[in-house]
Amino acid sequence: MFVAPMALSRRPLMARFAALLLAAFLVVPGAASGAVSDRRSRNALEGRWASDDFTLTIDEDAIQANRNPSKPFEWDALHVLNITENMIVFEVGGDRFVGMLDGDRMILSMIGRPGFHTLTRRR
Repeated sequence: MFVAPMALSRRPLMARFAALLLAAFLVVPGAASGAVSDRRSRNALEGRWASDDFTLTIDEDAIQANRNPSKPFEWDALHVLNITENMIVFEVGGDRFVGMLDGDRMILSMIGRPGFHTLTRRR
């Protein structure tokens, strides 16, 4: 009986691909649960955060953020990287931020830049 070489090689390739995909979800932190958010932190960043010299507006449902209130239609992608009890690490555009949350108050620092901002949430 003659079996085409393509038919023989397709099944192991698909099995290898499935195994590789499963391994990626197990190895990469948060890959399998990235779309599922914890109820406590679902809206942890939602709203307009402001201080005297910095404003950050975050729309978690649309997964975007605005850092320039004078340009309300310019939004950057929001990526939440890690959430603990009161600390959140996220990226807006290409910049990474660390925020320490305390209710409607957040102390925000940007990775690679000195200093911090003390922001208050205005929903």
